[in-house]
This record gives sequence, structure tokens and C-alpha cells, in this order.
Amino acid sequence: MEKVKLIRFVAQKTGECAQRCMGWDALNALYSVTYETDHKYETPYHSRFKDYLTWVQKKDIMVHGTMTDPGETGA
Repeated sequence: MEKVKLIRFVAQKTGECAQRCMGWDALNALYSVTYETDHKYETPYHSRFKDYLTWVQKKDIMVHGTMTDPGETGA
């Protein structure tokens, strides 16, 4: 638990990823989930997601994932 507190503290103070980047984690999860969903249900999500990533790269924009923790409150 102390490690999690330290990671949160560093992220709050620096405004940066601490240890792992949520944006990369989110993209990796979406890539996998859209592929598996298409395979199971014959949907177009994976190709649309890849088109979105191509658009993001061409526009040179930043994508960010966010992790929330509704179980803790306070400073």
C-alpha cells in the first residue's frame, strides 16, 4: 500500500506518469478488446480503432488514459 501512495504522490506533484503510463495501458487494452470483440461478434471496432490511432499519429496529438480511485477521498 505504501508503494501506491508514493506513486500517487509523485504523479500529483509532477503531473506525469509514475512507473506506468495510463495512456499506453488504455491504448493496449482497447487494441486487444476491439480485436477480440470483432472476432467474437463480427463487428468493425478494431479497424475503426486502428484508423483512429492512425489519425492521432498524423495529427500528432496526445491521448491520455485516466485511472480513478473512488475508494479513497481526501488529500
